[in-house]
Amino acid sequence: MRCLRANANVRLIANAPTNALQLDHYYLTGFAMNRPSKVTLRRTLDILSLAMIVAYVIFVAARWDAFPSVVPSHFNALGQPDAYGGRWVLLLEPAIALALWALMAVTRRFPGAWNFPVRVTERNRARLYVIGEQMMTPLAPMVVFLLLYIGLMGVYELPVAVLYLVLATVLADIAVGIVRMVRERDA
Repeated sequence: MRCLRANANVRLIANAPTNALQLDHYYLTGFAMNRPSKVTLRRTLDILSLAMIVAYVIFVAARWDAFPSVVPSHFNALGQPDAYGGRWVLLLEPAIALALWALMAVTRRFPGAWNFPVRVTERNRARLYVIGEQMMTPLAPMVVFLLLYIGLMGVYELPVAVLYLVLATVLADIAVGIVRMVRERDA
């Protein structure tokens, strides 16, 4: 497959793929849809996600002795604690965040295994893969932030409104992605 470079960030397609296997390779190598490179944004958001996890672990380790021996481990919808555990539960959030980030990072690389809200055809496959990745890429740092923020809510009185704002952003990202995919089904 031959590509022409228009500038440092945009690749123009010279030869389009002809079958599903070529299309998957075409998409995964970043030559899809005459658009800016997705690699820079993906790497930036992955680094941001991992940096949040590392910063959280360092913060908790540095303040470990200052935390009470029993901390809230679950909150109701109003942000009030309704379950408690030892301060070790503060280490569950980064572990879960790292596991979810890794799962999303791996899953993002195999769009053929995703479930789409529309039927995937040869005609719409490349565009659906692009929309799916555009939807998934910003989800990782938002999910990581949510989990770490909940962990900090256990030891600090942080506003629950921030959780609702980030959760609304996550749901909006998913909704926009689904709407874009539904519109693409006939294109």
